[in-house]
Amino acid sequence: VVISNGIPINDFKTLPKTNNQNPVLSFLGTSDFKWHGIDKVVNMAKLLSDHKFYIIGPSIKKYTSSIPDNITFTGFLEYEEYLIHLAKTDIAIGTLALHRKGMNEACALKVREYLALGLPVILAYDDTDFPNDTSFIQKLPNSENNIEPNIALVKTFINSWANKRVSKDLISHIDIQK
Repeated sequence: VVISNGIPINDFKTLPKTNNQNPVLSFLGTSDFKWHGIDKVVNMAKLLSDHKFYIIGPSIKKYTSSIPDNITFTGFLEYEEYLIHLAKTDIAIGTLALHRKGMNEACALKVREYLALGLPVILAYDDTDFPNDTSFIQKLPNSENNIEPNIALVKTFINSWANKRVSKDLISHIDIQK
């Protein structure tokens, strides 16, 4: 039996649709761990220059070289503050470099929070609770070179999910009560 991380999904209100003219993507992290793959988010932003990116939590100080204009590093924010940015978000970004710590599978709380808020997610590992393909999670290879070779896949996912939200019915199994 595998019991993964769960959250009280009904404690999170589904965010309203964005109606953004250009898609907005956000990454939420609590500190600067190399397996988050912030460098990969920066690379993605360079390849998707017409999209806006928020990196919430990590400091820009570690990423001073070649940050494109379409990225905003917010630094640490409390829940109510980062929720303002997530409300502007079309697509959330999970961990993109779990391979850097020798892992292939996880059940990240931030991904559960994104989903409970209705945000579709891009990640690069096997999520314990979503072992099969789902339309609202775009899984990339868990490898060092996973952004550039898959940018067309990322664009297709963004275009299909921009201004949409994930229904709580599709994620009810991650509720802590279940």
